[in-house]
Amino acid sequence: MNLIKFPDIYELEYLFECNSLVADEETGWYYSGVSFMLERNSTEIEFYLLPACRSGFIRINVNKDTLIEIDLENIIEITIKRDKKTEFFEIYFDKDNFVEPLIVQTKPLIKAKWGTTRELNL
Repeated sequence: MNLIKFPDIYELEYLFECNSLVADEETGWYYSGVSFMLERNSTEIEFYLLPACRSGFIRINVNKDTLIEIDLENIIEITIKRDKKTEFFEIYFDKDNFVEPLIVQTKPLIKAKWGTTRELNL
């Protein structure tokens, strides 16, 4: 199994403007998982990452109601991007999953964009 490429934990803490919450400090976050939360206006994002298994999940709530919740599997890379006005991260998956990278904006607003690489006949 290939290792996941991801930012340092302090970079994710900076992006989410919070301290990380490690599932089991004794085991370490790489093997036990780490979570982050961010709230802007009435929108909240929760991101959990388990690098050792190349998995995690993301949940976005609006007014405390879940808008989207996605289980993430076969992650190969996570990148953080910034410019003068926005901050976001991109999650890349194995090509065999047939999905586009998940793009999640954290600043100035919380937004998510995702899609499939397969043509759908609707």
